[in-house]
Amino acid sequence: MSEHAITTITAGVFVGILGVLIKYVGVMDLIAGYDPEKVADEESLADFIGTNALYVAVLTVCVGVLELR
Repeated sequence: MSEHAITTITAGVFVGILGVLIKYVGVMDLIAGYDPEKVADEESLADFIGTNALYVAVLTVCVGVLELR
């Protein structure tokens, strides 16, 4: 197995965990530059950022799996 592919898959899984924590658990402190005084709708922000982090995670894992071939 390629060491680079394993690293890529691991990074994708890590980003996926962060996405789940933001979207489903609501850990807003994981969002860079988050200021609760400037955010009008925390739930929508968590949903948006978490969803996009999950998209990045899936794409990263896919790239890692393709590198295994």
